[in-house]
Amino acid sequence: MKDYLIDRSKNQAQNSVKSTYLETSERLTNFFNSNGIRGRDRDFANVVDVNLSALDVFHRIRGMVLQHRWDTIS
Repeated sequence: MKDYLIDRSKNQAQNSVKSTYLETSERLTNFFNSNGIRGRDRDFANVVDVNLSALDVFHRIRGMVLQHRWDTIS
């Protein structure tokens, strides 16, 4: 069970880099919307903030543990 949790935390930490992808998609969505291009229900406008908040919470809860144990996680 411990190994599973470490593997899961490692995967989540590696995926946390994708916050930049979320921020980029937010900028693009705002740019397109300001230029009259709407995505209706197909864009990321309504989920970007929620996902960035989830990543921030994960970083606050697990960030220090992962930072200290990063070299031992394989």
